[in-house]
Order: sequence, then structure tokens, then C-alpha cells
Amino acid sequence: MDERATELDLDIVGVLEGSDKSSSVTFAWDYLRHYQELFAPWRDQPINLIEIGVEHGSSLNVWRKYFSRAHIIGVDVNPDCRRLAGDRITIETGSQEDPGFLHEVCTKYPPSIVIDDGSHLAHHIVYTFKRVFPALLAGGLYLVEDVEFHFGDRADRWAGNKTVSVPDYFLGLARGRLANNTALSDVWGDDKYVRDNVDSISFLGGALAVGKRKPRDMRRALSFADQYLQSIGPSPALLLRLVEYTLRHGGPLDFAERAARQAVTIGGLSPEALRWLVEILTRQGRPDEAAALAGEALQLRPDDHTAWERLAHAERLRGRRTEAIAALERAASLNPQIGHYHSELSHLLQQGGELARALTSAQKAARLHPEHEPWQRRVMDLEQLAASV
Repeated sequence: MDERATELDLDIVGVLEGSDKSSSVTFAWDYLRHYQELFAPWRDQPINLIEIGVEHGSSLNVWRKYFSRAHIIGVDVNPDCRRLAGDRITIETGSQEDPGFLHEVCTKYPPSIVIDDGSHLAHHIVYTFKRVFPALLAGGLYLVEDVEFHFGDRADRWAGNKTVSVPDYFLGLARGRLANNTALSDVWGDDKYVRDNVDSISFLGGALAVGKRKPRDMRRALSFADQYLQSIGPSPALLLRLVEYTLRHGGPLDFAERAARQAVTIGGLSPEALRWLVEILTRQGRPDEAAALAGEALQLRPDDHTAWERLAHAERLRGRRTEAIAALERAASLNPQIGHYHSELSHLLQQGGELARALTSAQKAARLHPEHEPWQRRVMDLEQLAASV
């Protein structure tokens, strides 16, 4: 049999190898028909696949037969599993609750795919995900199997230390993605990294797959954009859309500046072009030029709240807190429904020792978004600080 044939059926391979990930062996979790589609991009790539939980090794053979060039790393606490090592299969012995061991394995074998089929204890699953997901290569896939154990009468048995629920944790990540992470704007550390890098979550019937964000190939994208604009003819509107795309995705600032200035050459010094140039100059660390341009933009459109906000950022970089506060106050007065104007103003006022005004601004932000816990906490912190003075 040609193991690399396009008609290879991963589920049948799993059945013949005796894997319960297939559709008809023991528990018959029926994961492999999903995995066939998910794993397809890596089938002939020289990747590292880490599987936590080896047992009899049937799935290791499934991966070896499916992936033509992958290095399969099986992780288990049982040293007897070392006997399963062989062609493109390595066994590492250790616990998934040991951060040093996890770090060592992921450093030695940077993974494109990780499969957690380990202890199935809730605290192990979440702990391992938080430690290993950052080591997963960009664009990679992290799978958690047998989540079914954490529902119904069996949930208590697999809860471990009972501090976390596996369904609640991953459904929380899914809700964050559905909400475009707006409810998680002030998280930090491990949680922020996960929030910023989870690209997708799929539920597979007893298992779940978390896709890691892959950075855009900005060089290729911007090269295509240049060719596209040449073919249809550049216009100020198209060029400014390209500027926004470049800035949003962390592209080169010099490219964005050239595009913005080309828009000005073609269409004149519009408020939109000025606003983007102010943003670019601010990011480049050129606050004097940014402030001057923001002033020009406001002469053209004095009620443009975004231009006032950009002026505030430029003035803050120049070390001119009073001017920055005045600009932010103007932005907030023009559009009082934007909570972060009030929040940023509160921070600037506090830095200047104006606690009463800082509290007022923080309260405005909190009232606009009562569900935003960090802003609610900030109000309480400022209230306590003001009471102690």
C-alpha cells in the first residue's frame, strides 16, 4: 500500500492499528475522520508532533503512517513506553504537570501539532495548555481529547483539584473569539498571550482543536497590493485603505508613510490622509511632526474627534501632559460614547495628581461599559486612593 496515496483513509489506518481514536475500536471516539482534514497541510512536512499520553502506542503508529516526514514525540509518565521508540518515533518520559519537563520537550522539539491524550484530569489539561500553547509554532494546532469525561456524572471523577472546568475554560476561549475578544481587553500574562494567539476553536465531538494564529506574510501581501494598484490605478481612497491595512497588521511604517504621502500627492491634504500620517509619525517616534500635522488636520476639520485623540498621543510623547489632557478632553466631548477616551484621560489626570478629575473620567468610562471589569476595578481603586489622601 502507498502510505502517501491521496486516498489514504486515516480512520481505516486507525482501525487497523487498534486506535480508539478511530470510529470502531473500543470506545471509538471517531476523531480520525476530523483529523484527516485538519492535518492535511502538514502531511508531507518535516514537523514535530507531540502526543501527551502514549499507553500502548497505537496512535504513534497511526501518525507515523499518515505523516511522511514528521517526527513523532510521545510523552508519558510510564518509562516502559520507551520500548515504543522507533522509526521517526521518540519517547520522552515525564509528567505533564512538570513545567520544566514540558519546557524541555517543547524546546527540543518545537511542535506544529500537540495532542493532549494524557491524564484527562481537568487541572492537568488546562495547565498543560497554558504552558505548551505558547511553544506551539505559529499556525499550529493544539488538540485536547476525551473532553466528554468532563460532563455529567463523570465530571467529578476527572476534576482533579476542582479549581477549573475544562468545558468552561475552552468555552470561555470560544466566547472570547465570538466576541472578537472585546470582553478581554485588559488581560495580561499567559491569558493575554492565549487571547492574542488563538485563531480558531473547533469542537469535534468529544475533542477540541485550537488553531494558533499565523502572522501575515506582509512582504508578499504588500508586494501584491503594489501590483494590484498599478493594474487598476491608485486613488487616495485605495491608498489610505492600504495604509490602514499596513498599520493594523504591523507592516513596515516606511511603506505606510509612502502610501499616505502618495495619497496626499494625488488627492491633496485631506483630513483622512493627515490623520493616518499623524498615526504613522507617532509610531515612528516623531511626535513634533505628528503634532504639527494633527494641528493641520484640525484646521480642516475641527470637530474630528479622532484627530484630537491622535494629537493627544503626540503631545504625550512630547512630554506635554497639559496639552495632551486638553486634546483628550476635546475628543471625549466630541464623542462621549467612546469609553477609552475617558479611560486614557483618567490615567493622564492621575499622573498629574488630579485624583478627583481622574475619578470622574474613570466613572464615565465604567458607566459606558458596566461589563468591563478592569474599568470597574479602576473606579474602586481611585475611590480608595482619593479617600486616603
